[in-house]
Amino acid sequence: MKKTVLITGATGYLGQVVTRDLIESRKYNVHLLLEDINDYESISKHIPMCPVDVVIHMAALVASYKGDERDLAQTNYLATRKLLQYLPFDVHFIFLSTECVFKSDPNMCWDINDIKEPETAYGTSKSNAEDFLLRQSNINKISILRTSMLYGYDKPERKNFLRFLYECVENQAEVEVFTDVYNRPTHVSDLSAFILDVIEKETTGIIHAASEDYVNRYELSKMFCDAYGYSHDLLIPVTQPIAGRMPTQLNLKPSEIFTKQVKFPLREGITTCLKKINNIGE
Repeated sequence: MKKTVLITGATGYLGQVVTRDLIESRKYNVHLLLEDINDYESISKHIPMCPVDVVIHMAALVASYKGDERDLAQTNYLATRKLLQYLPFDVHFIFLSTECVFKSDPNMCWDINDIKEPETAYGTSKSNAEDFLLRQSNINKISILRTSMLYGYDKPERKNFLRFLYECVENQAEVEVFTDVYNRPTHVSDLSAFILDVIEKETTGIIHAASEDYVNRYELSKMFCDAYGYSHDLLIPVTQPIAGRMPTQLNLKPSEIFTKQVKFPLREGITTCLKKINNIGE
């Protein structure tokens, strides 16, 4: 009998790829929770009508959210707690988390069991959700996938770094790029494929689902320009202002269980990031 997978955040950047890959696999019954994750009344009516075996929880406000910080706590933490109340204890709950549960430290490569110390409201909201899942929920099968900067296809309405960079260099505009903001850019197709593997093998625990390439924004920008034929002369290397909102050096130690399945090393993966979702990976 096919497992039924419930997806939150199916219309998001990662969610669209995961939903596509699950449907194309033909291994699962796929059900989308499209209600606002904060609309508890609608969710309480929806979930009992759809008994589920697996939940992939991707609905969240993102790190770049510039609204009230209380919204981050409400959506990323409190709504996650509420969602669990409607689920059976034997469901496999897959939670998408972030490198931002740790603090910036140029001397640290954070492992899965290292002490968390988030520096942002976004990181705090995700860290609190993790803690609740592991310490207070009644769910037996929990997978927490911490990831880094996602890239892999073009979604113009999603104002991510590579879309911003493309718009600048395409218009021959100089662009300041940070030399002190580091990430492990992770291809959405690699993460989606790994999520399907986690479902198939019922893998649980905390996993750092991030790539092996640890680069700053200036290095990443030069790779992008090389891939698409733009001049490096448009790139102005700078450090982030003291009042900058972004953590500077968040270095996750990638889990081997993830990296051994990676199909898109960074230089190759960048060549897909101006494609649409229907032809990424071609």
